[in-house]
Amino acid sequence: MREENKATATPTIAEQLGVEYKKVDGYYYPVLGESEENEFLKLGKWGHRWLGMMMEHDRYLYNLYFMCGDLYQKAKEYEDYAWQLHDELVEKLKASRNADSADLDAMEKIYRIQEIEATAEEIINNDLYELIDSIKEQRLEFIKEHKAQMAE
Repeated sequence: MREENKATATPTIAEQLGVEYKKVDGYYYPVLGESEENEFLKLGKWGHRWLGMMMEHDRYLYNLYFMCGDLYQKAKEYEDYAWQLHDELVEKLKASRNADSADLDAMEKIYRIQEIEATAEEIINNDLYELIDSIKEQRLEFIKEHKAQMAE
């Protein structure tokens, strides 16, 4: 696979706007926001879940982050936030449900810990859905305000 940058005598509109192209095997591909594939392999459960939910429920913001090259960074930020939230939730739920009680047998402890993990995961998923919905609502409000200003 051979790569080279495109340089023409008369630049296209996209090139005038700053979009660069890369020639790979005779085809020109736009260079939008490059990121290393290995970076995405370093993401964990919550980062990949954020990517999937953003792609499914807010394609506009997903594409915006992708084109700016910030997609991995945003996924990593959510990953860190979600793990912190997970750890706090698990500790609070363990204390409230007596999961570390000495008078429980091994199977009962395992059951309670699995139940706590499932509850924490459900809370974090709901938090992610609410985050996406709030971003959409803020964007809608901004658009409405902008239209109102343009009408004046």
